[in-house]
Amino acid sequence: MVDAEWSPQTRAVYVQGAIDEWNAWINYWDRKTKYGKMMANPYAFYRGTAQLFWRDFAEDPRLETFGHAGTATWLVGDAHAYNFGAFTNDRGELLYDLNDFDESIVADYQFDLWRLAVSVVLIARANDNLSDSKTGEVLDAMSGKYLAAMHSLMDQKDKDAEKESFTQDDTYGRLDEFLGAIEKDNSREKMLNKWVPEGAGGARVFDLSNPKLGSVTRQERQALLDAMDDYWGTIHIDADTPSTELEPSSTTVRDVARRLLAGTGSLGTTRYYLLLEDGDGELHILDIKQQSKPAAYPFLSDARKTDYDGHADGNDARAHAVAYRALSSHPDPFLGWMKLSDGWFSVRQRSPYKEAFPALLTDATGDFKSLKLDSKSRYTKLAEQWGTILAVDHAYAERVEAKERGAGETLKAQISAATSGREADFAALVRTIAFEYADQVKVDWASFVDGLGADIVPLD
Repeated sequence: MVDAEWSPQTRAVYVQGAIDEWNAWINYWDRKTKYGKMMANPYAFYRGTAQLFWRDFAEDPRLETFGHAGTATWLVGDAHAYNFGAFTNDRGELLYDLNDFDESIVADYQFDLWRLAVSVVLIARANDNLSDSKTGEVLDAMSGKYLAAMHSLMDQKDKDAEKESFTQDDTYGRLDEFLGAIEKDNSREKMLNKWVPEGAGGARVFDLSNPKLGSVTRQERQALLDAMDDYWGTIHIDADTPSTELEPSSTTVRDVARRLLAGTGSLGTTRYYLLLEDGDGELHILDIKQQSKPAAYPFLSDARKTDYDGHADGNDARAHAVAYRALSSHPDPFLGWMKLSDGWFSVRQRSPYKEAFPALLTDATGDFKSLKLDSKSRYTKLAEQWGTILAVDHAYAERVEAKERGAGETLKAQISAATSGREADFAALVRTIAFEYADQVKVDWASFVDGLGADIVPLD
């Protein structure tokens, strides 16, 4: 909650200072690029400033209305529309689900729902095709589906049942069409041709003419090769994964490159792509990304920090993997971590089908033209599924945690008890927070843009 006693000028100074401090470690050119992305619109700014959200809400007293110590679980930590997306799991199934766990933390479930709700308002306003009153109805539908999913999971008899998945057959309201288009238009071959096209003799190496790739030094390459030995000990092999695919002695590193200009919030983070050939001769691109403490960490209670520290055990990439596995069933079989000279790095496979639903009209082009969010009905159906997916993931993560602790599951029961008969009040609170904070984000974005130098230009 924004400090009521702050003047607009005080808030503007705080915002600019907090953003500069948060990004001080990024080199000048990456920071310039990141700020250019954040200038584009309030939603882009929101994506790049998760730390402001956590600073403003970590101690918000309204959390106690429908939450308490028993309503904590693993969160994605940066829940917004574009942190849901298409990808394949370790069974080769094309899913739509949460797919970014860099900011994951154990905390009250409402943080994810609130942050997601704010993003819905910002997207609707960026698209400029839905009134605030209709957007409020969309938010109510999302909150309603979140609670409905929690109540439904309470009645689930089989406590070890598979986590619900969201495939083309399980989705609706253009999300099914989106997954169909992704499956039709993408493949491993297409991904490889983009990043590692065939050269002379059919050999594949990273295309360094691609502006999103850069060369590595001999020392960096050797460090990555040396780190692979320990990395193999961090993965969890599912029974469905072919043993030859993840047998270290049968795999070969074919090439390494720097990954550049990726994301918004994490832009500037050290990141590598590694081309790996498995025992069956199939090629995989491993995304190796430096991890640090999530944006929420500095603003949480000592108890929550201790909880996170226990999962990390001094290794933020380990905490990333724990969260990923908790929130996802059958996650990427290459998920793990490695140690390099400048810190801990998460490792995961790049999915050939990685794509976010084009919620912004500016992204609904080409093959996605028919998916435009251009009616209240389309917004509602998509938001309903975001609410359902978030609830399923929260409940599953708490189930995984409870099993590890040898304790009973409590999240579904606690949320149901806190909200039963008060669903309308719950939705009203989510709606109030979403609109209030979307207004604040717009003000903060404007002050951020005003405070930048003329050499920073907006980037789409």
